Amino acid sequence: ESLAAPKTEQPQLLHAATMKSIIWGLVFVILCIELGVLAILCAPLPWGVRKTIARFLHNNGIAKKFKVSMYYLMVAISLAVVDAVMRIRALEGREETGDPDAAQGLGGTLNAQYLKGQRYRAQRNLYLAGFVLTLLFAIKRIIELVVNEIALRDEIKRISGKETTIGTAEVPAVTAVPDPSPEEKKKQ
Repeated sequence: ESLAAPKTEQPQLLHAATMKSIIWGLVFVILCIELGVLAILCAPLPWGVRKTIARFLHNNGIAKKFKVSMYYLMVAISLAVVDAVMRIRALEGREETGDPDAAQGLGGTLNAQYLKGQRYRAQRNLYLAGFVLTLLFAIKRIIELVVNEIALRDEIKRISGKETTIGTAEVPAVTAVPDPSPEEKKKQ
């Protein structure tokens, strides 16, 4: 019976480790997608292309769906950050107290290396989740800025269009006065 218990726990541990690997792999994929989206949003695209993309996303209801999915993603990534921080603290506590397995000899060295590897992975996961969360906020803000810029440019066109239809006869012409040369300044 003592041999049967580890066999049933082994697949559960393997399943949990595989699920964690899949989840953190997905976090990495999300990070890569966010970097691509951010590169597209920050690329110096012609104004017509940028306006077409922003209007398509904003007017077709994609923006509402995107906002909802971003909030869910923010919550999930926030939970991943909390999980990574808890894992780091647990591993640091384990290293400080010292395991009974890490007594002396080769077994202690292997256990210490295993703990260092686990701490490295936990820190890496924290950085991944932190970058994903930061890029989510950056993408959200850039989208808001692009939509605001479109609205402001449309407002400027609307106002400047009214001025041209009203006429410019009422507005006095402003001419630039050249700066006096150094010789003229000395004469004054």
